[in-house]
Amino acid sequence: MPVRVCCHGDTSPQGIVNKQNTPYFAVMSYRELRNLCEMTRAIGYPRILSLENFRTPNFKLVAELLEWIVKRFDPSATISAEQTTNEQDRVLFIKQAVLLLLQNSRLKLNPRKLYQLQDLSIKL
Repeated sequence: MPVRVCCHGDTSPQGIVNKQNTPYFAVMSYRELRNLCEMTRAIGYPRILSLENFRTPNFKLVAELLEWIVKRFDPSATISAEQTTNEQDRVLFIKQAVLLLLQNSRLKLNPRKLYQLQDLSIKL
């Protein structure tokens, strides 16, 4: 059964909408979510993720994951997921994380897809 995943937390009531005026959701299969949770354990993510973390919109978790990945590549990076309280802060955080990952590890991420959590932004 597919699970709807959206990065907008409860602090963003409107979120990003498409032409039908509905929020963007990425539909991930149970297997994809399970693989993501297992991979985060394997690479040493300090927090235990469960499938339930992805049942509701959770930008805070996405920001924590991005911050952790950036700090794995560059421990001296000054990026903080704690300061993402409004939509502008979230956009700036995503842009900064994507730029740091591109500069330090040559990983190319699409900030728009990452913020909207479209289908291909988290597939493993």
